[in-house]
Amino acid sequence: MASRDERRRLRAADASATRGKTTMNDASPSDPATFEIVKNSLYKIAEEMRVVLAKTAYSPLLKSAGDYSCGVFDARGEMVAQGPDLPIHLGSMPDAVRAVVSAFAGDVHENDVFLHNDPYFGGSHLPDMNVVRPAFHDGQLLGYACLRAHW
Repeated sequence: MASRDERRRLRAADASATRGKTTMNDASPSDPATFEIVKNSLYKIAEEMRVVLAKTAYSPLLKSAGDYSCGVFDARGEMVAQGPDLPIHLGSMPDAVRAVVSAFAGDVHENDVFLHNDPYFGGSHLPDMNVVRPAFHDGQLLGYACLRAHW
């Protein structure tokens, strides 16, 4: 077993060997700083979706009552962030997005917009509509943004 001094020297040597060589692509999922930056950026996207809808809505159900919710999803349709919204919406929204991902697998393009309110695949009731929009970067699908609103 290595002594405490030997372990310190090994850690110091390891740290100096890797110093300055880490990129975002090299960051491990367990890197707490990177994790927090990405997590909070995704939450902020969902919150900004909410603010934009509140400022642009015509319906009093949306503008005043706030009967809508926002979420950010990965390319598989798994929720990665949500706004501070309605639990009834957020609980079933992932099922709705996964239904869209499954129905249009391999046929998703930039500027597509999917409307969904199927009660058997994540819809809650007829007036709640999901608007699902894919997000691309350099032609690669990154994920989806979803808004569920009562219309």
